[in-house]
Amino acid sequence: MLISNTGNRKIKPTKELNPEYIPIFLKVIHGNTNKKRVLVEQFLTHMANKGLTVDIKKNYFSETFKEICYMEKV
Repeated sequence: MLISNTGNRKIKPTKELNPEYIPIFLKVIHGNTNKKRVLVEQFLTHMANKGLTVDIKKNYFSETFKEICYMEKV
């Protein structure tokens, strides 16, 4: 997660995932049985490998999970 410093101000990450990234997020997590924290790391790594920057705090992914994901204990 990069926070760039412009002068004396820090630009804070956004609180929502860019809607363009949601289909990629779903592809990465679909059928994956890892815990949320690991899924977030995998998604961020996947995006970095594609050369895309995601400027969102990891905490806010929990909200995204609640909105679009259904997790079931197997």
